[in-house]
Amino acid sequence: MLADPLAYPLVLSAVYAGVCVVTQPTLRAQLAFAIFSGLSIFARIQYVIVPVAVLAAELVADRFHVVRAVRRVWLALVLLIVPPALLLATLGSERVFGVYANGAHAVHPVSILHWVGMEAMLLTYSAGWVILPGALAGLAVVLFRPRGRTELAFAVTTLLLAGGLLLEAAQIADTDSQRFQERYLFTLVPLLAVAFCLYVKRGLPGRIPVGLLSAGLLLLAARVPLSGYAAAHNKDDSPTLWAVLRLEGLTSVGNGSLAIALVAAVLSVLGALVAFRKVPAALALGAAILACCAMSAGASAFDARTSLSLRNSLPHDIRWVDHARLGSVDLLSPPGSRKEQSWQQLFWNTSVKRLLLLGSAPIDQFDA
Repeated sequence: MLADPLAYPLVLSAVYAGVCVVTQPTLRAQLAFAIFSGLSIFARIQYVIVPVAVLAAELVADRFHVVRAVRRVWLALVLLIVPPALLLATLGSERVFGVYANGAHAVHPVSILHWVGMEAMLLTYSAGWVILPGALAGLAVVLFRPRGRTELAFAVTTLLLAGGLLLEAAQIADTDSQRFQERYLFTLVPLLAVAFCLYVKRGLPGRIPVGLLSAGLLLLAARVPLSGYAAAHNKDDSPTLWAVLRLEGLTSVGNGSLAIALVAAVLSVLGALVAFRKVPAALALGAAILACCAMSAGASAFDARTSLSLRNSLPHDIRWVDHARLGSVDLLSPPGSRKEQSWQQLFWNTSVKRLLLLGSAPIDQFDA
């Protein structure tokens, strides 16, 4: 997760600049969009979907007139296409894409759809649960009845970005990690909050669909507890599941799971009440913010406890191999060894050049 704190503001800046480009494609806006998009991709290659989503929004706003769209955003296209093409031609795909150039890329549609559903469920928790039905309604309204290019650009960009990131997270989970990839989805949380505000601005449309979605979330919270997904390594890329584990540590697995389900049920009912104008929408938004703050506090507490435990069990000098000045070193991985410990030594000690597997499983799915 080292790249995610850097990529998070860059992606949101790229989305904002992209919406500005679709609205009014000034040279300054196109330059800003290209710069933020490029920095986002440099931070994490998965965010290549960001400029794709924005350019698709431009095409939709131009009613699929390709020539018109190209004329409007020509500078952004040049800056986003020419430099990567030159890098690929000069350095090759392996040096540009790194480990992702040689990873396992098999596509299993049924399994990927399963993971898309799981990632979407976790995203719902991460976004505060209550705002999701209204956010989806807001995106639908501004997509089919936009009040200008800005709303249409935001809706198309958000939907395509969400779809692309969910597919990327599902693909990685299916072929490599076998766990939630919540860190891929962080950037969608503030976009869903904006979509919910658009829903409120448009007068809370679609009360029946929003009410049904809220009821569906209520059933989901009752039928699918989060405790089972927080076990073992499933939590590694999910701060939300860190918060679940911290709550279970303070109470118990059963009581913690029950508490989460009850809170989700209350938030589902609140979402339905907002749809039927029984309570103010600000209450739902405030509840979502409170839920996000609680999860953030729980995740931070879990991370702090984990860091303390690691300090007490691992060498105080994390670069102890480099500091021994032994030259090139091989790392031996015997049966039963933990891949996380191998990752740590390889990351911090650059003198470790080779990994020797002595009857142990590979530490990842890449050949690099």
